[in-house]
Amino acid sequence: MSRYTRFNTHWIGTQTLLQYLKGKKHSTIYDEVKFAMIPGGSALLKMNDYDGKMLPYIEQFLGDSKGKKLIVVHTSGSHWNYSARYPKEFQKFTPGCNKVAKSDPSTCTIEGLINDYDNSILYTDFFLFSLVELLKNNNGFLIYVSDHAESLGENGYYGHGGPLIPEQTTIPFIVWVSDPFKIRHLELVKAIETHSGSELSHDYVFHSILDCAGIQAKVIDKNLSICEKLKDG
Repeated sequence: MSRYTRFNTHWIGTQTLLQYLKGKKHSTIYDEVKFAMIPGGSALLKMNDYDGKMLPYIEQFLGDSKGKKLIVVHTSGSHWNYSARYPKEFQKFTPGCNKVAKSDPSTCTIEGLINDYDNSILYTDFFLFSLVELLKNNNGFLIYVSDHAESLGENGYYGHGGPLIPEQTTIPFIVWVSDPFKIRHLELVKAIETHSGSELSHDYVFHSILDCAGIQAKVIDKNLSICEKLKDG
C-alpha cells in the first residue's frame, strides 16, 4: 500500500532542460512536472552561466510557500570547458589552459587542464557550502551526486562517456542533514551514518529520496536506501 505525500517541486539548472523532448514518446516528465522557469527559459539566463547564479532562485523557492519541498538542482559542475565553470576569484591553481579556442581537453597541457579542473571543483565546493547555508535552518537534507567522472589525460582519455575505468566512474555521493532534521529524525541520521565509506551507486538516489522523505510505496527498495541501516557483513 502506498502513502502519498504532496511536495512542491522545483527543477533548476544551468544546463538546458531540452524542451524539444516535450510531448515526445517516453518523455512524459516534461508534460507532467511543473518546471520552475526563470528569465531566459530553461537554460539559466545564458549558456555557461556559473552555478552560483542559481542561488537567489533557490533561496526564493525555499521561501515561496509552506509545506514540503523537493528542489532538484542540475549543475554544470566540472563539465568541459573547465575554465568556464568558475569566476576569476576562484582561479587558485595556475597556470590554466591558456588557449583562446579550446576545441576539446586534449588541446590543453596536462598541467593547465588539471589546474582548470581543480578550480572548477573548488567552485563546486563553494556552491555546495552555499546550499548548506540556505538549508541549515530548515528541516531537510541534501543529496549531492555526480552523474559521471572525468578523465584528465590518463591513458590518453579525456572528458567523460568513454570506457568504464575508475577515472570515468568514480564519483562523490555526499549526504548532509540539517540540525532540525537530526532532532526530528535521529534514527534516520544514524542509518545514514552506517553507509559512510561504503560503495554506493546511482540506484540509491531514487530509493533514498523517497524513503528518507517518509514516502511508502511498493516501488521503494529499502536495500537501496541510505536511510536504512547498512547490514553487517
